[in-house]
Amino acid sequence: MIQNKLKAFKIIIAQELSKYSLLTKTDWTNALESDDCSAKHIREMYLIWLHLIAEEMEKNPRFECANTIEGFISLNFHNVDIDEIYQMTCDCFSCNGLFKWSPNKYEQEANQEIIANPKHGLRDFNQMLYNKGKLIGFPWNFVYEKRYSLKDIAGLIKDLCGKYFILRGGKRAFLSMLKKITNPANPVTALPNGLNPQIHRNWLDNHYSESTSRQYGEWLDPTMHPEFIPLLNKHGIYPDIYSCTNLTQLTNMFEELVDNHTIEAQQANRHSNMVSAVRCYIGHLLEINGFL
Repeated sequence: MIQNKLKAFKIIIAQELSKYSLLTKTDWTNALESDDCSAKHIREMYLIWLHLIAEEMEKNPRFECANTIEGFISLNFHNVDIDEIYQMTCDCFSCNGLFKWSPNKYEQEANQEIIANPKHGLRDFNQMLYNKGKLIGFPWNFVYEKRYSLKDIAGLIKDLCGKYFILRGGKRAFLSMLKKITNPANPVTALPNGLNPQIHRNWLDNHYSESTSRQYGEWLDPTMHPEFIPLLNKHGIYPDIYSCTNLTQLTNMFEELVDNHTIEAQQANRHSNMVSAVRCYIGHLLEINGFL
């Protein structure tokens, strides 16, 4: 039954991949080697990833992983949000969500339960564990083309999502990514590598048009636009944003800027793209410190 569901899911994914002209696994390898961070390409890689996972699951569906399989085949796959793809890849590394491992030792607990209650049998025990969501999480490991593991592909997708959030993504998606990095369970505060205005301006020149690069650089300059200073100072950032490598402070400041509820944020947002300018600075800082 589960194998049939996986086979049907795999067929749907293959049909979705065909819309991107990714018909063969040679095309897939070329896609995995590309560093294009467009939404289209990220979705292509996500579909490849799902197809490979489905293939691996179909070989050995394993009842003890039934909840994982049911969750997997209910995933969204058509024009999925980049933020959702990013969350999936983060879960792959943090062992959360679909990839969460249960402490339940299936075989040992099953044997003990059946010995103690033989009248119930394995089927009843399986159903009880399934209903409680206690079956073990994602156990599949394999290497594609002798090069890419499932985690390797997840890492490629995660990196491209990070670049997408910086260059093309929305402010809320970028803020969501920052909060995952600075989450209380594994907080990241002071980063080892900082930036100066010239290095950041060179980075902007490589990613944006001349006019946009100039504006983004100038808006962060307190001598040219002092209206940004009160918001920075409110979060302990001074004399300018380039002096700060504390990601928690930057995240809190960015959130206030995005929400635009306070006087300080509204004053800074007198420039319509101030949020984008700050987003680029933080994104560049993450990049040089190996987070993207």
